[in-house]
Amino acid sequence: MNMLLVFLLISQVFSTLIYKREVPFDFLATRTRPVTQFYEFSGFFGPTIQAAYDKYCAGPKLRCYFPIAKQNDILVYTMLTETPNYNCSSYPYCIGFNQSQYLNYSIVFSDTDVLPEDFILPNCTTSQFSFTRPNGLNWCFNITRVELTHKKAEIQCSSQNASLNGFQTIEEQEYFIEKYVEVNVDPQNLVHLNAVRICYGETRCNDTDGILRELSWTSAIVSTNQTLANNRPSYLLDGSGNYLLMTIINGEYLYDDTGDKTTGFYSCGWYAK
Repeated sequence: MNMLLVFLLISQVFSTLIYKREVPFDFLATRTRPVTQFYEFSGFFGPTIQAAYDKYCAGPKLRCYFPIAKQNDILVYTMLTETPNYNCSSYPYCIGFNQSQYLNYSIVFSDTDVLPEDFILPNCTTSQFSFTRPNGLNWCFNITRVELTHKKAEIQCSSQNASLNGFQTIEEQEYFIEKYVEVNVDPQNLVHLNAVRICYGETRCNDTDGILRELSWTSAIVSTNQTLANNRPSYLLDGSGNYLLMTIINGEYLYDDTGDKTTGFYSCGWYAK
């Protein structure tokens, strides 16, 4: 279909600004895909896409992308919003097709002008630590020296629009340990992290058969890799507490606490905005 005709037809259907833009594949690959099936390009103006547009793109300052790809000699598109999907960590990502199939342009619907810098993924500030996760997004975290209980540390992170920190990969965990060693002059100090034991009133958080419940991250945004809340126990990780902390004594790192202990550090984490 001729692109000029496409724009004329779109303009009759959508009352917003429409652009044909080159949008980097790595930007698109981490966007949410609310419309899960593909559509042939010739079906672009069907009622399904109109309904999807009305549902997901009607808000102020919200952009939607229709990246165009070629699959089996057929032009197809899918619908993406600018909202990141934090679980897009492997092919086909959220975009639904690979980079070789992408035709290097998207049709973009927006109520504001779209500039090239809009497609640069946000970075953490220089005062924050930063780690690029498998989904391509930058995870920011700080390590703050304040004596707090676990609950009060959670409140402090929430006030920063963040959560207590966690790790999605072993590489990220090792990077955090490296940075914690740098800021912590005393290996006896502990830092509050995100994971807890999910319990049903037991003091030691055991099942009825006496098996200790593992620690779990409380937020899928912080991490979906539960192994990394339990993988490097110190001798202090004995089931006596339901909240995760980290120590750096003798290369042993993870420690559980009852929740009422004040420690010297806490770490908040969030995706760069």
